[in-house]
Amino acid sequence: MEVKLKDILDGIVTIRLYGMRDSMEEEIDKSSRNLCRAGIRWARVSGLLGGMNNATHYLTDSILIFAAGLLFLGGELSLPELIKVSQMAGGIVGVFHVSRILIDVQRSLAGAQRVFGVLDTTQGEESGEVKIPVGKTAVRFESVIFGYSGAGTVISNAGFTVEKGEAVALIGPSGGGKSTVLRLIQGLYRAQSGSIEIMGVPLEEWDLTALRNITSLVPQEPVLFPGSIAANIAIGDDNTDMARVEKAAKAAGADGFIRDLPGGYETTVAERGDSLSGGQRQRIAIARALYRDSPILLLDEATSAVDTASEAIIHDTLRQLKGEKTILLVTHRASALDLVDRMITIGDFSEGKNKVKLRG
Repeated sequence: MEVKLKDILDGIVTIRLYGMRDSMEEEIDKSSRNLCRAGIRWARVSGLLGGMNNATHYLTDSILIFAAGLLFLGGELSLPELIKVSQMAGGIVGVFHVSRILIDVQRSLAGAQRVFGVLDTTQGEESGEVKIPVGKTAVRFESVIFGYSGAGTVISNAGFTVEKGEAVALIGPSGGGKSTVLRLIQGLYRAQSGSIEIMGVPLEEWDLTALRNITSLVPQEPVLFPGSIAANIAIGDDNTDMARVEKAAKAAGADGFIRDLPGGYETTVAERGDSLSGGQRQRIAIARALYRDSPILLLDEATSAVDTASEAIIHDTLRQLKGEKTILLVTHRASALDLVDRMITIGDFSEGKNKVKLRG
């Protein structure tokens, strides 16, 4: 159960963005049933051991009284002291049982507070119906200010526009807020002030599930879930289309190494994808985004862990998608900048400088 919960917490962004809530709930239900059965077995054993413990408890009283009696016979204890020990024996042993119970109660209450705190959190996700508005603008930021709680302002007075079908690179210093911009676009965070429009519609008017259905994210550190490689590429799709899976894998430069694995596309991924290299996990994450076929493609250092040959394949795919999809690319690689129509520098809006730089 802990492993399942850890997978969910590690991959919470991916789960939200790819509409995996229902499948994750099914996994949790399955794990809960298994935990329940294990709990019943444990309760039976615990009951047996509890009976033995109670027997030992009473035996301990007898041993304590017997020892006190020997001391009395040896002249070490007076009769009043022997009577006091006999009266207190049960209470002394009982104190130890109470202390153990209190520890268990405190541990349970602490865990319950955390669990119910998560369960009571507002989901903010609705029907997920996708109706893509008609218009030229894909993304618009206007005077956007955002900061993490207790960490100060990360983005200050951000303003830029990305038209539909454009390929734009978000560049700037590390920690300047490039990845945060992608999270804001997907509604994972809310700006403190300013306005954000996606497809011409204010962010706060979007159904969050629908918003995330029109965006696909390739994070810098992708998360894979226990299951087959095909299932990881088609996450969020209850009816996996193997033709689409293979097409997406080829476009991401992943088809070759997948077919070399013992089970091919049905190879089971180890926990957190540890059975694969960082570059292989990255290519699967790119294939996942391409499989989804969303109109807005967000890539956060998507080729940082892949080899040169795979990067070339991915770049060719992105060139073919230009004009068809809106592409926002966070990158530090000069080779990736040749793909984009223009660059937007993130991280210094507050100085009032022009942060939109055209290629060349």
